[in-house]
Amino acid sequence: MIKLTLILALLWTSYSSQIKLTDYIDTTAPLTLTINTVDEKTGLTTMKQSEILPTSDKYKMFIDWCNKNDNGWSSSPASFNSKVSLTQNNFRFLLLTNGVAIGITDKEGKPKQFNKTSDIADLAFLTKE
Repeated sequence: MIKLTLILALLWTSYSSQIKLTDYIDTTAPLTLTINTVDEKTGLTTMKQSEILPTSDKYKMFIDWCNKNDNGWSSSPASFNSKVSLTQNNFRFLLLTNGVAIGITDKEGKPKQFNKTSDIADLAFLTKE
């Protein structure tokens, strides 16, 4: 039983990554928040963009969320579409229906994408005015 538990733990950790998101965010520069809304009658999408300044509560709450959620990221080759995203230079954060996805450029200059199952209610502050 101990061997099976150890093997399962090793397999799980081999597919799960720790990513310090703040290594990829310039915490002195604003983030761009994009919210896409689909009109139910026409099917057309409206995009609303705004800047989140580093001095704002929303920015600080996002950085705090990032610091608390550095474990459990899985590499993902899939493409994701989201209604809510945060971007800055080579950093992309997508709010999905059952979690989040990030796109980053790693320290070797290679693009990477990861996703994580997460309680998106913890990020509801992003869409509040």
